[in-house]
Amino acid sequence: MNVLTAEQLSRSYGEREIFSDLGFGIQRGQKVGLIAKNGTGKTSLMRILSGEEAPDSGQVVVREGFRLGFLEQSPELEAGKTILESLLPRQPELLETLGAYRAATESGDLHALEQSMSKMDALQAWDAETRIREMTGKLGLREVNMRTDQLSGGQKRRLALAGLLCEAPDILLLDEPTNHLDIPMIEWLENYLSQSNLSLLMVTHDRYFLDRVCDHIWELDQGKLHQYQGSFGYYLEKKAQREASEASSQARAKNLYTRELEWVRRMPKARGTKSKSRLKAFEDVKAEALKRRSQSRLEVDIPMQRLGSKIVEAIKISKSYGTKPLFNDFRYSFRKGERLAVVGPNGSGKTTLLNLLTGQLEPDQGKVVVGDTVAFGWYAQELDHLPGDKRVIEFIKETAEYFETERRARVSASFLLDMFEFPPSMQYQYIHLLSGGEKRRLSLLHMLLKQPNFLILDEPTNDLDIATLQSLEWYLEAFEGCVLVVSHDRHFVDKVADQLIVLDGQGGIDVFGGSYSEWQAFQAEQKEAEHVKKKENQTPITAKPDGPSGVEKRGRLSYNEERKLAALPDEIEALEQEKLRLEQAILETREYTEQIKLSESLGQVSKQLQEAMELWLSLEEKKEG
Repeated sequence: MNVLTAEQLSRSYGEREIFSDLGFGIQRGQKVGLIAKNGTGKTSLMRILSGEEAPDSGQVVVREGFRLGFLEQSPELEAGKTILESLLPRQPELLETLGAYRAATESGDLHALEQSMSKMDALQAWDAETRIREMTGKLGLREVNMRTDQLSGGQKRRLALAGLLCEAPDILLLDEPTNHLDIPMIEWLENYLSQSNLSLLMVTHDRYFLDRVCDHIWELDQGKLHQYQGSFGYYLEKKAQREASEASSQARAKNLYTRELEWVRRMPKARGTKSKSRLKAFEDVKAEALKRRSQSRLEVDIPMQRLGSKIVEAIKISKSYGTKPLFNDFRYSFRKGERLAVVGPNGSGKTTLLNLLTGQLEPDQGKVVVGDTVAFGWYAQELDHLPGDKRVIEFIKETAEYFETERRARVSASFLLDMFEFPPSMQYQYIHLLSGGEKRRLSLLHMLLKQPNFLILDEPTNDLDIATLQSLEWYLEAFEGCVLVVSHDRHFVDKVADQLIVLDGQGGIDVFGGSYSEWQAFQAEQKEAEHVKKKENQTPITAKPDGPSGVEKRGRLSYNEERKLAALPDEIEALEQEKLRLEQAILETREYTEQIKLSESLGQVSKQLQEAMELWLSLEEKKEG
């Protein structure tokens, strides 16, 4: 049963056609991920489906009795209200019931009071505020009496998401729902959306999120909608098959076009009916043969400046805001080629740490020493530095008219823009007319053109399409300088970083030598160990008799324990080799589904290795005891 139906939707901006004649339906309980390159109409389609924007032609029909909710990228909130006050009106039926209950209480109308109380029970209205506080708490908005005009952009977006989820609509349209959420929030939202029976259409670049929430993937490509029933990994497989088929069809069309072009040139001016029919077919073949296929990846061929041996060293730095300590006594010396990710909950000081390391902030204690050859390249969350009143090519030419590539070729600014998927037709557009993702891609190019050797990437995945993200990942894998990234995108962090700087939000800071998936596995092991220890401490200790039926004395191993102890060194060495092999395989593979499988295997091997090491230590202690 379709709860939302789109019929023959078309949308253009000036002479540029975004899509035409789109038709599809979303069924009850269906969860769809919408994928497309930046600037190809994702947000426009979402706004049309929500009713915020009208199509040039076609219509959208929402099934009677079903409510639709829309989270847009830049939500507007009513100023002057608190978080709690702004959320209560989002539930009109609840407000109406609360009003009826108060009116019946004041009037003393027992019949009306009984009816309103019954409806209060049905809506669980007695604890409405408690439920709102629980929802806002999950999304990091614990100060519910804070006024909305005091909130940051990220907090406003999380408030809009909380309000939408409190409304509990039957159909959810979400445009980049994971932006401005930290990883625990994203994981909570994953579970919420996966378990509920609502219908969902969302645009997101978060590949783990897509894979774990969506059962259908739709791709908007060159104005056409391609639908795949399955996970994100299944979509990647079928998309590769589709592109291979289309490339083969285009190759055949080019051959036919060459032959037909020769016929057209030889054809006499007097044209019969048969010739007109063939000419019509020739135009169709020409359109297919000359169709510009979408580029699977943007090309990043920009060198970096030379980087010396002395890079950046943090020497016992500490930072607090008011009475809240962010971190204390942090020490780290960066080495060439390192790629680190800073992880931690919102408000734990991730961006503050970046500012300290780059000299934009001074620590409360300690100091940061930066080497003479270090050239920072900062890719920031905000896009305030982009001049909206300038054309795309004017902005890039401010850096230089010509640039030298990694292969020592001298190319123009226009050529580099084309490499970054800004074709000549887009290069003279004003920057304020670009989509959010296109602005981010332009900002990335502008930063790289300065040839930095130490990249600072603060939430680089926001609003970038998946193809651009994959290209950025490939570039960073080959980058010979240092990379320090803050990102909530778990797939991106797994792919890019081989070490983590972990902030716990309570003043603690630590460096973990491994990927994000390995850190998650380590955290799970720690929690399990704490749980077992707590359980053991709660279990009453009862005396056992001495002798064969009692516990073996320390210093004596059983026959099986002796055999196990002798075999453990070889087992540990084999597990360490397997761990290294899996880590290398994750770095080398570019197949998403294979990355998922390898990451899961790595987590299992890491756990087995930890258990083997603990058992070896335990048996050695017993033997020596």
